[in-house]
Amino acid sequence: MIGWVEELKNEQLPAWLGLPNNAEKVLLTKRGESMLRNMLKVTDEELAFSEDGKEEAKPQWMAQLGELAKQWLQLLPKDIVKMRRTVENIKDPLFRFFEREVNLGSQLLKDIRRDLNEISAVCRAEKKQNNETRALAASLQKGEVPNGWKRYIVPREVTVMDWVTDLNERLKQLIRIGGSDNLKRETFWLGGTFSPEAYITATRQQVAQANTWSLEQLNLHIHMGKTDNTDVFRISGVDVRGAKSIGGNKLELCELVKSECDVVEFSWKQFQDAADGTRLPLYLYGDRRQLISPLAFQLSSATVFYQRGVALVANSSL
Repeated sequence: MIGWVEELKNEQLPAWLGLPNNAEKVLLTKRGESMLRNMLKVTDEELAFSEDGKEEAKPQWMAQLGELAKQWLQLLPKDIVKMRRTVENIKDPLFRFFEREVNLGSQLLKDIRRDLNEISAVCRAEKKQNNETRALAASLQKGEVPNGWKRYIVPREVTVMDWVTDLNERLKQLIRIGGSDNLKRETFWLGGTFSPEAYITATRQQVAQANTWSLEQLNLHIHMGKTDNTDVFRISGVDVRGAKSIGGNKLELCELVKSECDVVEFSWKQFQDAADGTRLPLYLYGDRRQLISPLAFQLSSATVFYQRGVALVANSSL
């Protein structure tokens, strides 16, 4: 035994600790992303001043910020039409959920477009700066999301460039959902909602209300992949970290950092026990700070999956 220990190499694969062999790659990727964000902040601060340390009459960052504001105004939709209420649809929990989402997105879009127009006017010297535009410009200059735009949870270190791109995809989805005549049949991006936990609750309430069942009688069942079932809800954009789907609610380990699943179906069933299997967490973002819901899967070895930290992520763009 002693001889065997002495012959071991000083460096071993992460699998010796029960971790996936790509664990170091994941850590290095996170460190690299953090370093780039910090470099962006330092660079932007330096651009605000000339070589002799005096503030320029029209610093370079102001021209860059004006161009950036112009690009974002072209990227984002001009407005979002709010959903129309009727006596019938206001009773539907799904409609109420999406109405809140559309209203939040609509107001946020108006505020952002107003702020960007003001920044553009300041950068063109058509308007004087005030405390509000000065604080807004300072945040954008550093690549940070302005406090006035933070209406929903995002990762702590997200850059404003990534945030705006992600927001644009969310708003596109809201425009599509707002024109839908059958919300239950829509396949939509769960990670692109402002309150994903509320959607899970709304689907449960909708099933209970439609069938006059008690909420306590319903249990959640999921299926990875699309079927022809009509009594299911479908979401997209879900990634599996450290494993991959092999159909149904089965997963197997893999060496990939993440594997995509085009569609995930879930349903609420009455008087049936919760799906047998091992519960894995569905997180909102890759930083694994916001848990949406645990999901049950059929796994070959629950212990190994827990050691590897296998989880699902609803939004991989931030």
